[in-house]
Amino acid sequence: LKAIVHPVNYIMYGYIVLFALTTLMFEVKPEWVDKIPMAGKYQDMLVDYCPFLTILAPRGLFYLFQGSLWLTFARGLDEILEIVA
Repeated sequence: LKAIVHPVNYIMYGYIVLFALTTLMFEVKPEWVDKIPMAGKYQDMLVDYCPFLTILAPRGLFYLFQGSLWLTFARGLDEILEIVA
């Protein structure tokens, strides 16, 4: 219902899906990526255009950014604390 009332959430959902797929490319076994040609191309593009994702610390910051996107869906501080705890 929230997405229908606030259509801008569709943009946020799109970012979350895109970033989740990006995370997946760097966390799965390389053999799995090689089995899907489209996934390999996407991973190659990420390495070319987002080289910071190949380095541990900057990738960690990217994951924190992703977490902050998820926290935008929390209804209040109590829900955020419940997620963190």
